[in-house]
Amino acid sequence: MRVYRAELKRILKTRSVQILLAAAILLSAVLAYFPSTFPQYVYEDGNGQEVTLTGREAIRMIQEKQGQYQGEITGEKLADALKQYNDFAAGYEGGLPNGVYDERVTTLAVYENVFAIDRLLNSFTYAVTDTEFVFLGDQAISTPYLMMGAALSEIILFIPLTVVEWCRKRG
Repeated sequence: MRVYRAELKRILKTRSVQILLAAAILLSAVLAYFPSTFPQYVYEDGNGQEVTLTGREAIRMIQEKQGQYQGEITGEKLADALKQYNDFAAGYEGGLPNGVYDERVTTLAVYENVFAIDRLLNSFTYAVTDTEFVFLGDQAISTPYLMMGAALSEIILFIPLTVVEWCRKRG
């Protein structure tokens, strides 16, 4: 154990490792904050104006609107969500083909009628079909491929760094 601690201490004292650790900590802070700027919520205020919220305000509003659908998914919640969606779709001539919104549907209408239940209905669909995918935006990535990709990126990153550090120590 002493040898391990001594080697770890020796590695952590090198300037390049300290710089890389500082860069990793800074990058992780930036990457932790960055996704919180993506959420967006649209609603109509008292004057009939369309208001768009972004960032933390949007997150708070989304949590407020999804409040009744939080927690355990029950049959009643699913039935209510499905009825709400079908009522919304029935308001358009010919309905909405496969849930695809077209030019007839405004952003405001989607946020008022569908947004709170959309995640619930999607979660139900993925739970029933038992998929093993990670969803990043519009992309669905199979979990084993994601794990292999992460391992490959680590190899690509750390092999050159290891070689450089080894050459520096030898040379």
